[in-house]
Amino acid sequence: MAEPDEQDAAPHSKVHRFVDSSLLLQTGLARYFNKRPFSDITVIAPDGRSIMCHQVVLSAGSKRFANMLEQGNLHGEELPVWGVDSDALEAIISFFYSAECTLSYPGAVAVLDAATRLDVPALAAAAEEFIRETMLPATVTTILTQSLQFKMSELAATCFDYINNRFEDVAATSDFTSASFSTLSQILGHVQGSQSELALFKAAWCWIIADVKHINHLEAILRMVKVPGITFNELIQLGSRGQAGSAQLAAAAAAAATAAAAAGGDGGGGSGVLSLS
Repeated sequence: MAEPDEQDAAPHSKVHRFVDSSLLLQTGLARYFNKRPFSDITVIAPDGRSIMCHQVVLSAGSKRFANMLEQGNLHGEELPVWGVDSDALEAIISFFYSAECTLSYPGAVAVLDAATRLDVPALAAAAEEFIRETMLPATVTTILTQSLQFKMSELAATCFDYINNRFEDVAATSDFTSASFSTLSQILGHVQGSQSELALFKAAWCWIIADVKHINHLEAILRMVKVPGITFNELIQLGSRGQAGSAQLAAAAAAAATAAAAAGGDGGGGSGVLSLS
């Protein structure tokens, strides 16, 4: 009997590769995020919330988790995680299951911090890109505040450079005038050598009169910035848009004018736990 033509022979095997196999897997995994079925470990966030997880998913998503979980059998155990924002931690773990993470202002800074500490480079890169896209005069002060809070020195340096380059635009925003005294102090210290004395004083003065509580820091601020030759009435006019009442504004203006007169317009210079912290 003649052998069948080789090209007519039935194949013994065939590899079928799904082009969207990763999407297929993620769609399936998403159903199990923070769900009891098959979960074998519970992550405890810094604020105490519990997130039911699967060790293999955590290990695949994060090198930091992988290093921790490969050290021993934690099946059925709780894993407290410290040193990151709780909402960001939950968002990142959800990302492991769904391949999606909603980045928003200002929460993206916390996500960047947590993704960096957990060694999730793809998400960290996406968060950093988003932050740079949303860095504007109206947002940079809050981004700076958060970068200082999370001790992110490179991002803080980027914010300081941006503020220095667009100081007057930044100082005119409510984002700047609502900043904490600590953030204001750091901004003034970083831009002092690049901005004019008048620009520095105007920015500090607008911050002082933006909130009645800010007036409590008047004396400290007058030690950080030089008070230019400016009259009492000019100070009142500068403060007309602030929230301080007329009595508080007048008292602050009198103090600033007195300081200017006393200095002759010259002021002094400014003086089983996974811990990710």
